[in-house]
Amino acid sequence: MPTIAAQDALTSMWPILYAAQTRLLNSSEVAELRRLCNIVQHGIPGRPNYTERAEQLCLSLHSSGVFETGKLKGCERILEYIDDMRKMAG
Repeated sequence: MPTIAAQDALTSMWPILYAAQTRLLNSSEVAELRRLCNIVQHGIPGRPNYTERAEQLCLSLHSSGVFETGKLKGCERILEYIDDMRKMAG
């Protein structure tokens, strides 16, 4: 089940991440993003490239300031990871 949970978490991240580019997230959105990030960090078994990309996304999120300020900084790299993972997810 961790595979499904991690993929669902990634899918659930998209709208929050896109919102964080244009506005400050509220505290519940930041909390949800942090929760989803923790799920993704457990990895996606059997998809090593996907897992590596997911891990890079989570590390970028932690360094982006979104958990402290509610707004993404360095969006380009994060969006690149999102696009890569969406393609890999099919």
